[in-house]
Amino acid sequence: MTGLAVFVALVAVLAAVAFFLQSRSARQIALERAAEVEKLRQQAEAARAEILPVRADAKERREEAAALRAELNASKKKAFEQAEAAKKAGGAAALRVEIDKLTSRLAEARAEATHQADRARALEIAAEKTAKEMERLRAAAERPAPAPVPAAPAPAAA
Repeated sequence: MTGLAVFVALVAVLAAVAFFLQSRSARQIALERAAEVEKLRQQAEAARAEILPVRADAKERREEAAALRAELNASKKKAFEQAEAAKKAGGAAALRVEIDKLTSRLAEARAEATHQADRARALEIAAEKTAKEMERLRAAAERPAPAPVPAAPAPAAA
């Protein structure tokens, strides 16, 4: 009977050691996960900080493009009115010169408006990419840590 008691005590000591080692490794994994979550949280904050100036710049570019479009429309209207005035005043040669000038100014204004619109689109795409990256980092930071695997119970002696 004393042999059985010694065997049960030995099994209990082994189980205690196994539980101790398991809890220590689980604590270590939890600390590593916490550090990883904090790192991802800091990266997400940095990404948010990077997005703000890009968004502001994109908004500014959109406003510039809208202003250039309005200016282009005003220039078109003015060119049309000048052409009409030149027709009424006569002089086909002077009219052609004015039309050539206005056509070149119109082409320059269109090219500038197109350039600004392309630039604004590129900035918006960059802002969207950064926002997606931030969402991915946020989702990774909110992912729960896997539960530690419990140790197998020691065989009971009969």
